[in-house]
Amino acid sequence: MSSRPNASLARFLTRARPLTIQRHSFRKYPMTTLQTDSTVSKIPPTPPISTLMHASTPPSKVSRASVFGFRDNLSIRVLIVTAFVVPIVTAVGLTGWLSIRNGQRAVNELAGRLQTEAGKRVSTHLDAYLSVPHQINQINLDAVELGMVNLQEFNKLGKYFWRQMKVFNIGYSNFANKNGEFIGVERLDNGNLLINEVSQASTQGKLNVYETDQKGDRTKLESSKTYDPREEAWYADAVRAGRPLWTQIYQWEDKPEIMSISSSFPVYANGGNLVGVIGVDLILTQISTFLNTLNVSPSAKVFIVEQNGLIVANSGKELAYTVKESKPQRVAAEKSADPLISATAQYLKTSFGTPGNIKNSQLTSFDFQGQRHFVQVTPWKDQWGLDWRIVVVTSESDFTAQINVNTRNTILLSGAALLVATFLGLLASRWLTNPVVRLSQASQAIASGDLDQTVKVEGFGELRVLSQSFNQMAQQLRESFTELETANKDLEQRVAERTATLYEEGQALQHEVEHLLDVVSAVEDGDLTVEAEVSARLTGLVGDTLNRLIMRLGQVMAEVLGAAERVTYGTEYLEQLAVAVADNAQQQFQSVAQVQSLMEEVNDQAQEAALQAMATGDAVQLTQTAIDDGQHEITAMTQGIQGLQQETEQIVKRTQTLTNYVELATQFVKDQKRIAAMTRILAVNASMLSNRATVQQDPEQMAVITREFETIAVQVNQLAAQTNQSLVLLQQRTDQIQTVVSGLNYDVQGISQQVGYFTVGVEQSQQAFNTIRTVSERVAQMGQQVTQSSQAIAGAAQTTLQSVRDIANSSAESLQRADVTKEQAEQMEQLAQSLLHSVEFFQLHPEQRPSHDVKPVTLTIAPDTFAQNGTAASAAPNPA
Repeated sequence: MSSRPNASLARFLTRARPLTIQRHSFRKYPMTTLQTDSTVSKIPPTPPISTLMHASTPPSKVSRASVFGFRDNLSIRVLIVTAFVVPIVTAVGLTGWLSIRNGQRAVNELAGRLQTEAGKRVSTHLDAYLSVPHQINQINLDAVELGMVNLQEFNKLGKYFWRQMKVFNIGYSNFANKNGEFIGVERLDNGNLLINEVSQASTQGKLNVYETDQKGDRTKLESSKTYDPREEAWYADAVRAGRPLWTQIYQWEDKPEIMSISSSFPVYANGGNLVGVIGVDLILTQISTFLNTLNVSPSAKVFIVEQNGLIVANSGKELAYTVKESKPQRVAAEKSADPLISATAQYLKTSFGTPGNIKNSQLTSFDFQGQRHFVQVTPWKDQWGLDWRIVVVTSESDFTAQINVNTRNTILLSGAALLVATFLGLLASRWLTNPVVRLSQASQAIASGDLDQTVKVEGFGELRVLSQSFNQMAQQLRESFTELETANKDLEQRVAERTATLYEEGQALQHEVEHLLDVVSAVEDGDLTVEAEVSARLTGLVGDTLNRLIMRLGQVMAEVLGAAERVTYGTEYLEQLAVAVADNAQQQFQSVAQVQSLMEEVNDQAQEAALQAMATGDAVQLTQTAIDDGQHEITAMTQGIQGLQQETEQIVKRTQTLTNYVELATQFVKDQKRIAAMTRILAVNASMLSNRATVQQDPEQMAVITREFETIAVQVNQLAAQTNQSLVLLQQRTDQIQTVVSGLNYDVQGISQQVGYFTVGVEQSQQAFNTIRTVSERVAQMGQQVTQSSQAIAGAAQTTLQSVRDIANSSAESLQRADVTKEQAEQMEQLAQSLLHSVEFFQLHPEQRPSHDVKPVTLTIAPDTFAQNGTAASAAPNPA
């Protein structure tokens, strides 16, 4: 806020007149001393012309000199020499660079073309040279098939091969049959031909070597040794493959310097039986001879390798084999005695692996012994299995020698042209810059204040015009400075007068400004009653503006006071509101206390309800425990089942099983009734026989009666046995029923006691049938006694009658017991129905209800099937 009066004042002063403001301390505000653009105390006199001449460069010129200072220090002579030399150096450098670049490109293209051409020549030579053996073999095979050549006549066959050797440049032509006989013609290094033959008839299985004359006739036996051609690769490989092929490259044992490869054709008869193998050996050293004739470049090397890296042929003098332990061994290219071949093979191995990995023609380069070498690899193969790689390596120096000479000559000529151009540039600059130097010296003297300067007009063209113009300019400059000194004196007098007037006005203006600053300071201290003086000057306008600002500020302060009073009133109202809010808060506190009391009562009631709920939970827990106990009692064999639905299903299943067992018991009662009926019939029959025995005196009739008694006894025994089996089966069913009823006993109260009654009744029935069994045993004993002595029939009949009566009594008693059993079964059925009715209280899902289509089990009581049916009945599933 304190800076605003100064800023306003400075704006008004600036609008009125440009002033220079100097700041100094004045109370709280910085004071300003207002001065005009000129010096207040005294304006210094105008300096003389010489002083102006020595004045510094105007700001605009100084700034240009600072930006382009190098141009002021740059000599014309240097510019002229540079203008001559730089284009020539640029042209020479560009020419040399293009020459070297184009030379390098030409070298690459030339090397590539030469290597490609050499590879094509080698491929063409291999195509022609290696096709000859196959052509010869095909000719010989056709001659055999046409009957023109007989493979059994070795003399004629030897001459035939000898004549072929005269025509074709091959190393060996031969034939061997399956019996081990052999005929062949060999070419020596001197060109002579030898005939080799193995024949059982003429050589006794030995290999005889014969010299020949000019007609192919044998003249002299040279040597004889053991030899089996069937062990050779050219024979064995062809027989094994059954087709024409090349053998592996091999060296002759007696002449390891000869490397050859055989083209073998198997010969078969019309029936497909093997006759033998014809072959032609090709000497691979002749390929090396051809490679040596290639003139690719002075230091170029051409070599051929197999897929495994072994050398086939090369253009050097190094051997492609070594002799270790008197055995020739082929050499790999990377182990060659020729360093360039070895380095090339190692580079290809590093870049591509084995030569077999190179499937397409490759052109590359590498550094060897400080020189760059180009490598061309060309794959070559034929239809009979050969797959070789032709490698052509050339040195870059073979092509760059003349290019380097031309480049050196170009550089020397360019250097000479550069020196000549520099010399000519120096001469031209000296001739052109001398007049300019004189003009420069004269202009520097004039700038130093010496206006009496003239230059000699010489030269031609623009330099003469420049000299004349300079002299005219110097004359006009002298006249101008004379007039300027006169005008300067008049100007100094007028400026002194004007300066005095401005000084007086400045003092008055400074007084008014100090008054305005005092008013502003008073306002800052809070005194809004002050008033600035208003005058006709510019400061009067500022004072009037300041008065209006003070008045406006008073109005604003009045409004602020009113607002403060309203704020005070509002504060009192807010205090009343605060009191009312406090009262309301007290009432709310009381209400909250009442609510809290009610909540405590509710809490107490909730706790009581919780205690009741806990008691209820305990009761439920007890109920649940009781239910769990009951469930455990019901499902003793299926512990761990959870859920009322599963418990109900188990009860229904057990009830159904119990129903089935009840039906079986009912059937058993029926069977017992049937047995009782049969027993009564047997008792009637026995009684009738006893009556007959008492009145019968005929021994034969007594014997018949005795046999009938025995039959009755047997039938009684059978019925007793069936009854016993039925009782056993009934005991099993009873045990099963007891198991089921025991399971249901835990679910329904009172079942255990009723089942106990049923069990007692069953035991009583079992005792009754045990009595019947005892009586039957007695009857059997009596029957045995009848059979032993016919004399005691009468006494025995009486005893038997008594026994039958006992049996009848026992049967009657058994019938009574069966009736009791029936009643017990009916009671058990009623109990089962009651249990079923009680169980049906539970409701099940239709899908979980057991099927009610229960078929009753029928027991057959016939004597011959009773035991079987009893066994089948006993096979019923155990519900437990």
